[in-house]
Amino acid sequence: PYRLCGSSFGGLVAFEMARQLREAGETIELLALFDTYAPGYAEQNTVNGSAAASNAMYWFRSITRQLREIQTMQERVLFAANKFAKLRMKIRRKALRTKNQFDIKYSAATGKELPVDIQRNHKAIDHALSDYRPTVLDANLVLFRGSDQPGNIKLDLYLGWSGFVSGEITDFEVKGSHGALTVFPFASDLAKNLSPLLGGGTEVEPV
Repeated sequence: PYRLCGSSFGGLVAFEMARQLREAGETIELLALFDTYAPGYAEQNTVNGSAAASNAMYWFRSITRQLREIQTMQERVLFAANKFAKLRMKIRRKALRTKNQFDIKYSAATGKELPVDIQRNHKAIDHALSDYRPTVLDANLVLFRGSDQPGNIKLDLYLGWSGFVSGEITDFEVKGSHGALTVFPFASDLAKNLSPLLGGGTEVEPV
């Protein structure tokens, strides 16, 4: 049997892998998505208001909660410095507009342009995100939803996946925001909830 998982875009990849494996007659023992939005979910559930202001508040709230979770002052300082460095990089990316964030990071680290093959890969991912519309998956789904969701999106506890699976959806709320629940300091909460599902079929009650 197959056990598949993925975060954000990686969750879409895991879902499509599961769909094709089921089509080939294989067994999916576990499909776990880490705060992955179903295709069209964000666009269909966006509410009125300033997206820029909402995103800024979401980012600040997420950083604040991460800092509260970190135990020592030294780790908090290092974490904050890293986050603000990424913020500066993001502002620079918006100013340049001709490069994506990954391209900028690569250039800063190596002094070279991002290789053409990787540029092509990122463009393919963008196309996949906008064009992917899967058929219904004949399997169960385990969804790990970040506790901190964007304020400009009307929350669906299943993040839009209820129409894409014929089996049961088990949802867990874990600490963190999109992209943060899989990294320090929130990854331990995700691991605590995921590990029993990988350990011989032990059941875990959803939060």
